[in-house]
Amino acid sequence: MEFVAAAIGIGKGIAGIFGAKSQKKIDRKQIQLQYEDNLEKIRRREFDQEQTLGQSKLLTEASGVRHTGGSTAQGFIDVMSSEFKKELDWMQQYADRSRSIGNRRASAAQTTGILNSVFSGINAYGTLSG
Repeated sequence: MEFVAAAIGIGKGIAGIFGAKSQKKIDRKQIQLQYEDNLEKIRRREFDQEQTLGQSKLLTEASGVRHTGGSTAQGFIDVMSSEFKKELDWMQQYADRSRSIGNRRASAAQTTGILNSVFSGINAYGTLSG
């Protein structure tokens, strides 16, 4: 009976180890997919910002305002451009940090899963071997 208990305990531990490894791969694929979605959002936001800047400049030029270094219109365009850049930079940093944290979480979850499987296998052996 002890051999059967050991085999069940070892089998349970090994199955959990492989399950944790597979789960980590799935988690990482999900994290990468979310990262790619964030990059697409950044690309679209950048496109929208370029359109907004272009329209703003066009409207001010159509009204006869000259865009020179000291003009109010140029100052407005410069501030808008600067704020847009800050927004895109923040979005990129968020996407990068989110991916990094997600990968660390996936690794920690795998380690936890492996340890739980090993202890579950030991517990199964102890319970069955009496």
